[in-house]
Amino acid sequence: MRHTRILLVSAAMLLAAGSLEAQTLTASCNQTAKADFNSTACAVTNTFSALVPYLATVNHSTSSVTLPAATVANMDAGVSASVTGPTLTVQSNFGYVITATSSGFNTVSGYTKATGDLEIATANNSADFVALSSGVVIAGASSTTATPTSTRTLPLWFRVRYDWTKDLPGTYDATVTYTLTAP
Repeated sequence: MRHTRILLVSAAMLLAAGSLEAQTLTASCNQTAKADFNSTACAVTNTFSALVPYLATVNHSTSSVTLPAATVANMDAGVSASVTGPTLTVQSNFGYVITATSSGFNTVSGYTKATGDLEIATANNSADFVALSSGVVIAGASSTTATPTSTRTLPLWFRVRYDWTKDLPGTYDATVTYTLTAP
């Protein structure tokens, strides 16, 4: 008697499961008979989406740049020789603009050297140097942007303006910050 009840319960569960499965397929495929499934495939679809946000990285090859000590020739010319700065490596999946800004020089013996005395260029050509007195665009421009890239290298050069009457003996330090933004 006990075996009979277990078999009846098991049979009822199988029938219920088969009935639910058939209802699910019938509702999804709009087919009502077994013959429909034999002659026509039953297919359902779903929507897949993947979010790709704005992604970018900027790295630099070195965290410090040291210019050689100023010489009489540099002071007479009013400018140092140019030195190779860091190379920025950019990865971005969108158009971008990179700006360089300087915090300004530290004070030496009561004198604060002008921020604009530090100049930056993306080519080692004296005509390309620009004062870092405010944000300087070094990649992209106000009307155009640098294009998305898997890897772009951007070499930089620096030089410093000198003045016999202002630049007191000492070490002048400044911090330069590179910022990547979406236009």
